[in-house]
Amino acid sequence: MTQTDFIAACFWPVVIAMALLWRAAREPAMRRWLAQCAFWVAIGYVLVLMVLNSYSLVALVDLYLLSVVAGCLFLWICLRSLSGRATHLTTRKSFYLTLLCGAGLVGFGIYTLFGDFVLRPLELEGRVEQVWTRGSRRQTYYARIAGQTVKAVIPDYERLSLLPVVRVEVGRGSNYIYRIEYLAN
Repeated sequence: MTQTDFIAACFWPVVIAMALLWRAAREPAMRRWLAQCAFWVAIGYVLVLMVLNSYSLVALVDLYLLSVVAGCLFLWICLRSLSGRATHLTTRKSFYLTLLCGAGLVGFGIYTLFGDFVLRPLELEGRVEQVWTRGSRRQTYYARIAGQTVKAVIPDYERLSLLPVVRVEVGRGSNYIYRIEYLAN
């Protein structure tokens, strides 16, 4: 496990610890302080995860899980608005936009995670034919192996740029390389 994997793996335990601390606090002032701390820690971690997702598959999976959680939060806000308990969504347009965003985030995250962890991975074997990047700010790293285009994180991309003969397992949801076995050149 690399340092970036460790930082990304600590995201959900930190979220759970903050939620449990907030739940255990009895004083309103302490709850407000913990909520502010949790908010800033969450913002910091999300920014770190967005930077690290090019370096770590764990950070990538964390972002997919976070999209499911954020989508569920949007749907919960819509449900509370329908029951009359929340007044955040004052117009029909904002209600439908929140509902659409929530459903989209949940659908995207579940589709990707289901394809990566439930379906059988795509297995490719052969020489790496080409590697390239797309995007100027947030680059996505690609490799063409056995006629298929797949995505890679930076450490894998750097090794694949030598154009070795490999056997890879690719997640069907995200199309990222999850396992690489280097074969003889």
